[in-house]
Amino acid sequence: MGAAAVRSKLSTRYNMKFPGTILLTGAGGMLGVRLLPHLKKAFKKSRIFSVFHGAGSQVFETTAVGDLTDKDFLEHVINASQPDLIINLAALTDVERCENEPELARRVNAGIPQALAAQAPDAKLIQLSSDYVFDGKSGSYIPDSLPAPLSVYGKTKLESESMTLQNSRNLVVRASGTFDWLTTGNLFSYFAARLDEKLKVRALSDSFYTPIWADDLARGIVGLLKQETAGLIHYAGPERMSRYYFALVIADEFGFDKTLIERANQKDFNWKARRPADSSLNSAEGYKQAKVTPHTLAEALAIMREQMEAPVSEIT
Repeated sequence: MGAAAVRSKLSTRYNMKFPGTILLTGAGGMLGVRLLPHLKKAFKKSRIFSVFHGAGSQVFETTAVGDLTDKDFLEHVINASQPDLIINLAALTDVERCENEPELARRVNAGIPQALAAQAPDAKLIQLSSDYVFDGKSGSYIPDSLPAPLSVYGKTKLESESMTLQNSRNLVVRASGTFDWLTTGNLFSYFAARLDEKLKVRALSDSFYTPIWADDLARGIVGLLKQETAGLIHYAGPERMSRYYFALVIADEFGFDKTLIERANQKDFNWKARRPADSSLNSAEGYKQAKVTPHTLAEALAIMREQMEAPVSEIT
């Protein structure tokens, strides 16, 4: 096969709705745990190579475990997987840690997608981003809204976007306040654990966003892949709300004592990183593109409550 024929073959495979090999990074994280089963169901003929940073458990199904900021490990992953499609969920999402360790934040949040794109230039890259790329002065942001990140975390996510979008076939998906019960380290798991133990929680009443259940975000990403969407898309929850309201709905659904939930403002916390006051996203175009609409918060929590009463093996 001549060079021209090879280039022609490569240029057409990005339109394939069933990629040969999918590389999923961050497979052991909150979204990765939900996304992997949906990918397997949607792309049954595809080989899925999943990577998790750190020691996994029986809940996490991974092909390789290691640090993608390590050049040798990343090269090993690319050589072993030979991906047609890369979905990068690997990130440092601790906003305060990013502020305190900016070089680490850039190495993870911007460096990993840059290295993946460089090592696998023929693969389509899907990069997950955040509502924290905005300053929060207006809210209900559309994809064309001008980013103005306030924190190191937001700046490094914006860097990952810019790098990803240098190639027109790639896709950036911005989300907002992803939550779930299968993994810890998110606002739902924090609120639910403390309220279940009858401990008080402080929840921001002056900070608004559009939270989305991880399973809904996973379904949305699969929908975008099926529709071969490229460019920049918002895919967040359908409701704008404060963190305080988020906590109240959790208490309603799970029967927790709502008097344990205290209103708070950002100034009440000794945070180094600045947070946007209203980072809510308008995801109408994302829903249209994916042909999937996420559940409301109350609907998602009701499903989660049922799942929490079932064996994990029935969920993942």
